[in-house]
Amino acid sequence: MNTPPVNRQSVRPFQLLWTVGFSGKRFVDPAREAAIGAALRQTIQDLVTKATASNARLTAVSSLARGGDVLFVEAVREAPLPCGPLHWKGLLPFSWDTFIRLDLESDYDGKPLQEAERAARTRRAQACLAPLLHAPEVISPGANPADTEQREEAYLECGYRTVDESDVMIFLLLKDEYEKLQRFASGKGEKPKVGHRPGTFAVACYALATGRPMVILNAEAENIAASSYVLRASGNAPADEQWFVDPVVTDIVRQASRAPLEAESVRKEKVPCPHDHETAARESIAVIGAQLGALANHHQSRTRNGLRRVLRCHLAASSLAAVAATVLVVTHPETIPTVFLGTLALLACMKPVLAFAAWWLEHILHHDGTRDVWLNARVLAELCRSALATWPLPLQSINVQDEEVFPKVKRLVRTLRLMREQDTEAAVRHTHREPCETQVEADMRAACSLYGKARLQDQSDYYEGKHKQALAEELSWRNKFQWATWMAIIAGLALATDRFSVAMGNHLLSGFFEKGLEAATIIAPFLAAHCLSTMTILDTRRRCRRYAEMSDYLRRLANTLEHTEANPSRIRLIEHAERTLIEEQHEWLSVMRNISI
Repeated sequence: MNTPPVNRQSVRPFQLLWTVGFSGKRFVDPAREAAIGAALRQTIQDLVTKATASNARLTAVSSLARGGDVLFVEAVREAPLPCGPLHWKGLLPFSWDTFIRLDLESDYDGKPLQEAERAARTRRAQACLAPLLHAPEVISPGANPADTEQREEAYLECGYRTVDESDVMIFLLLKDEYEKLQRFASGKGEKPKVGHRPGTFAVACYALATGRPMVILNAEAENIAASSYVLRASGNAPADEQWFVDPVVTDIVRQASRAPLEAESVRKEKVPCPHDHETAARESIAVIGAQLGALANHHQSRTRNGLRRVLRCHLAASSLAAVAATVLVVTHPETIPTVFLGTLALLACMKPVLAFAAWWLEHILHHDGTRDVWLNARVLAELCRSALATWPLPLQSINVQDEEVFPKVKRLVRTLRLMREQDTEAAVRHTHREPCETQVEADMRAACSLYGKARLQDQSDYYEGKHKQALAEELSWRNKFQWATWMAIIAGLALATDRFSVAMGNHLLSGFFEKGLEAATIIAPFLAAHCLSTMTILDTRRRCRRYAEMSDYLRRLANTLEHTEANPSRIRLIEHAERTLIEEQHEWLSVMRNISI
């Protein structure tokens, strides 16, 4: 399917996505539904306001049981929001037909529900499903609904999953449950324990145990919205104006978004979408990925240039000290020229200045967090590239972006997953190659071919270029410094030998030991400069080998993927490639990693 190019003027700026979950009572007084719906709309509007202030967007998740869940979904759909209705994801304990039958089989008193009310509630629930992009996710497909214990366990698991997929929870509780949580929050009651009895209160206890911020509504209050209570667990208490702020990702995204798109550094980092698979979501990710790359380049180049300057100055100071020591040894003190005394004074001043420069650079890197900023920005940029590369895959390789592996950037990981889930134009549409091939298989084949050409080959060429650059840098260090210091050491030895004795045999040896201190004075500074340059060359060689391994690995993997027909194997190879590419940004990890397939 060829889609028209995206109008970049209409592309929404990139915003992090946060999820609001809900759990509420199935049986609510019909006379109270309007008040509960109004309170839910007010609560959602307040959360949207807080998210907008933090340059974030919201999405929603809940089940669709009668009562509170349906009222929440209707409030999500009907709330007048600046960016339109929130995207809602549905979770069900069983298949839809079984769920709706069990949900509407009786009223609060346990009596069979009247057919007219059953039909009305069925239509109401189906109306909530109408705008969904995807069918609700079934949490416990293997549970037997006829078994009471399994049915209750499935309902409870559905509530727990809602909490797991949310960042903020809204709970609709009865008065006694509401007061119990409120007493705990005010320090006048014990902390509720997670129980096995299914129900909204059990889910609320689970959310409390996981540290989720919660907005608690009293379904029996006269003014539900006014009596809403915010409960935050210890250690997870954001300020009122910072509800939707991630301490790592939000700050880096804000810094990156200030980079103008016309900047040369951003244009170099720009990762274009394939022209026949562009969507507004992918374009916004490509833009923020380019800006993150530019931010990383800015801080990384400053860091590397600072390290190079300090190292070169240390080499220059060591060489100067070696020359000064040589002159002191071979020249009588009374004949030392005035210029040489000035050189010694300069050397005396240079060492403290170099020590201060090294401390200042260390302070910027670790105390001010500059190294963390550019390293995290580089990882975030690579996650954006990973999302763009795997965007057309109809079968997503979720393990590529594992929140447990990259815990500091999980907010971006979640946002990318939600954006992919909500993008209706994401998948590739490809003609069948064989009569027995399904549409998904055809799409996977086309998307994997695109991935191999646009991602693996491109990255392989990139690391091959980095390999050549590292080779040139190693040659530069070897020619300019290491060989120069070796020549200086040899010259120092020659001067020392000439100074000690011109005799042969034992006389030379005895003379050498006799004047050993003078020889060490000449040679030691040269040797120090040589060791500094050798350490730099060894580090360059290590990086050079890693770049060559990465390039070779990606080329072999692209060839393997081209000959792979089974979709599970395709996904496994893509996961391996993407995980390696992301981990490569953590240089300390990738140096120790043995890359092979």
